Amino acid sequence: MGKKRNRNPSSPNTTQLTSDKQYKKPNNRSSEEEIGLIHEASSSSESDRSPEVSPSPSTTNTIVRMADLTNVGAILRNCLLEPDTVDAFRKIMQPILDQQTEVIVEKQTKVMNEKIASLEHKNKLLEEKVTSMEIKMDKLEQYSRKTNVIIVGMEAGQHTSVKTDVLELFNKNLGTQLVADHIEAAHPLGKNSSATIVRLRNNDIKSNIMKTKGKLRNIKPIMYINDDLTRNRMKIFSKARMEVKAKTIQSAYTRNGLIYIKVSEGSIPIEINSLDDINRYASTCETPDGQSTDQY
Repeated sequence: MGKKRNRNPSSPNTTQLTSDKQYKKPNNRSSEEEIGLIHEASSSSESDRSPEVSPSPSTTNTIVRMADLTNVGAILRNCLLEPDTVDAFRKIMQPILDQQTEVIVEKQTKVMNEKIASLEHKNKLLEEKVTSMEIKMDKLEQYSRKTNVIIVGMEAGQHTSVKTDVLELFNKNLGTQLVADHIEAAHPLGKNSSATIVRLRNNDIKSNIMKTKGKLRNIKPIMYINDDLTRNRMKIFSKARMEVKAKTIQSAYTRNGLIYIKVSEGSIPIEINSLDDINRYASTCETPDGQSTDQY
């Protein structure tokens, strides 16, 4: 029998032969060919890269212009900083600045004047409202005094009560027929005052007394009977009497707490509620010497 061939693939000899046949290839290329292949590979790799962008003419011009502007700016700055240039620039700009300042000031002044005028108008309206309220309050206060009279110059009598002295004065000198119940209260206005305030029972009694009060001028010492006026109306009536003495109005008198003036003889009586009313109606009229201003 002949020998059998060893077919075991794991045999070392068989593996080595197979390996040599499969992976080992003969390298018959020369060195020049290899260099050529390397050059081609490098050329193809460079061709795969993005192409480099070279600056465009417009970009170059822009850069040049920027540089030129920088140089121009430096030149202008140096020129402007020179004293002669500053003075010349000031002479040119100063009239313009003055004109603009004048325009701005004029506009602001106009705005401020409008605001001031508006405030003055509002203030005037408020003053008128306050004056109107004061007049109303004064009328209410005067109404509460409508039955009061003020006796000026009455001396203390022999009686222990001021009310009894007043009752005697009225009945004896004015011819009235009053009784104690007709006088609700009577007392001096102050500790050292020569005036006495009297509150009567009603307005009819007061009217009768005011009609006959002129008889007191014939007795000594002279006494006066007046309306019980508020502080504000006393100022107004005093001003009216001064105008009578200055002969700018004909006469001034009171009735039931109201103040009246006559601008001229025979004119219609005018009710006065403020000092402005007197100034409005005052004129250069003439009055007879000795004309009484305390009329009824």
